[in-house]
Amino acid sequence: MEAASMFKLGLWRMPNHPNRRKHLAAFSPEALQALRAAAGWTQEECAAAIHSTRRTLQDWEAGITAMHPGLWELLNIKVARKVRKN
Repeated sequence: MEAASMFKLGLWRMPNHPNRRKHLAAFSPEALQALRAAAGWTQEECAAAIHSTRRTLQDWEAGITAMHPGLWELLNIKVARKVRKN
């Protein structure tokens, strides 16, 4: 099946992917929003800090997808460094 057809049918979302079924224990959309607020970052700045996109960050904050544990850890490290500097 070509990519355009998959997109039209909604198959590109992969609803059965493990990251979409449950959230990680340490990650929650509320925790992500609070962490971003603690750093004083916009969604764009937060996404750039972990080499992601604003749209992906919006999906994480909305609870549509779960953040990879490595990115969650990276974000926590970067926010801690930013808070420590200020």
